[in-house]
Amino acid sequence: MIYIYNALNREFQAQTYISMPKAKQSKSQDKELENIRHSFAHVLAAAVKKHYPKVELGIGPVIENGFYYDFGNVKIVQEDLSRIEKEMRTLVKKSLAFKKELWPVKKAV
Repeated sequence: MIYIYNALNREFQAQTYISMPKAKQSKSQDKELENIRHSFAHVLAAAVKKHYPKVELGIGPVIENGFYYDFGNVKIVQEDLSRIEKEMRTLVKKSLAFKKELWPVKKAV
């Protein structure tokens, strides 16, 4: 499930659903799924940022059945979702590398 949420006015602007299989998984499979969902949150943020350059990116955590992302300074409506999804697909087709970096708090802020 992907929730697109406007952090400024705290209203759900639009939402779309992605079905995820409910099969029993090992801990390594759970971690892999978590990593995939986390990566897609970044893809979603990049797609939204491309179409709305002034968007304020919030957080995009993984949740039990997917992920969501908080956006501010933008109003996303149902009609925008197909354009955002198309951009996400374009980004995925580029096979961009994801690199995890762990930073000390002082460097991160």
